[in-house]
Amino acid sequence: MITDENRNVVWQADYEPFGKIYQQSGTVKNNFRFPGQYYDSESGLYQNGFRDYDPKLGRYIEPDPIGQWGDVNLYAYVGNNPVNLIDPKGLYFAPWHSYLTYIAMRDSGHNITNSFYTALMSIWADRPSTQGLDAALANRHAMGGLLPEGVYQTRAEAIAGTENFINGTIQKATLMNLGEAMHAGQDKYACGHNYSEWRGFHFNRETYEHLKNDFFPSSTERWKSYVESLIIINKYKVNIKNTK
Repeated sequence: MITDENRNVVWQADYEPFGKIYQQSGTVKNNFRFPGQYYDSESGLYQNGFRDYDPKLGRYIEPDPIGQWGDVNLYAYVGNNPVNLIDPKGLYFAPWHSYLTYIAMRDSGHNITNSFYTALMSIWADRPSTQGLDAALANRHAMGGLLPEGVYQTRAEAIAGTENFINGTIQKATLMNLGEAMHAGQDKYACGHNYSEWRGFHFNRETYEHLKNDFFPSSTERWKSYVESLIIINKYKVNIKNTK
């Protein structure tokens, strides 16, 4: 559902479980579907980052680029569980960033709309253009990247770079930037990140372990990420207050 500034409904639709719209109405056009998906009217497919999704079939039309390490079904969408899981890039499940961000925002006193939007922005932080090997991009995910001289950052440099990204992003004082900062803060405690060297996605054991740890964080990792989210939100509030 989409409303205007006067809270009048200008677009709404009813979906089947796997995203197919069976009825819609409104005075505006909306091509957004599941998180990360954009409707292509010519093909009838939903463009989903690295792959295209067919809502009629409830599956991707291209195989998973990491093969059976992602799922024995190379075309499955979120393990056939679209009610509880999302895949904004067409690569893997992404419930944790959005869940932790939303809960932390609500617990910090933000309303549902702002909390939901910030949660979406924490997912958007994983868009393909942020996956490069250079230090500036790797630090957005609490990982070490390549320096201009062609060597990887030390752990201390990766930690400093990540903190600089978080603090600098908060200074921009928008919910979009807050979501990206919280994403980086949460990644600090993800076992697959933790300031290790980012060498990109490859068909190897290292990538498998990275994705597995992203899918199934421990309760300790989730708790530390939640606390870090609260700290970042507080910094954001202080910055907003000081700029007024």
